[in-house]
Amino acid sequence: MERAKEDEEMERGLLAKMARRNGRPLRLGPFVAAFDEAACWDDEFVGHEESFEYVSGLEKVVDRYEGLLKEGHAEAVIRLTERALMTMDHKMGSVNDSYGNVSGVMHRLQKIHHEACRKAPADPGALARWVFDWAHGAEWGSLREAPKPYADALGKEGLAIYATLKLHAREISGCPCGHLKGTDWDAFRWPKET
Repeated sequence: MERAKEDEEMERGLLAKMARRNGRPLRLGPFVAAFDEAACWDDEFVGHEESFEYVSGLEKVVDRYEGLLKEGHAEAVIRLTERALMTMDHKMGSVNDSYGNVSGVMHRLQKIHHEACRKAPADPGALARWVFDWAHGAEWGSLREAPKPYADALGKEGLAIYATLKLHAREISGCPCGHLKGTDWDAFRWPKET
């Protein structure tokens, strides 16, 4: 425990194991903070040469998200990846992604999010709204072929709801969707840690 106080990665690993062992929800705060710290880059523009170092920091956190998914924390991973995707969507305007490695992180986050949605099925209507809003609202999003990439997670009901969303204006699509119970999240607010 003393070592974990000085090693944030070890601390996050212990938190994940403790949450799984005692059946309590995973504390998301340390994982959110780690991603925000990696994505922040001192609020400066990230040049194309710096992007390699920048991506290295992001990938370490995304590796941890992938580990959480393997450890059975699918619902937590859905929340974490959704927030990370939004963070990156805002950050991409101040990143030179000439090499495509930063957008590669976004694609990886999307893939992990999709897998987490398959492992912890959410409300089909709310997931359909999230997919719709991400596909149509994210500036740098990667769901141009939506809802196809999420068809297996949405199921017949979710796909039918998605089809109706296409008929309505984006303003009534329901974003922020809150498709996981207890989620109170939008672009500027993150739920308090429990």
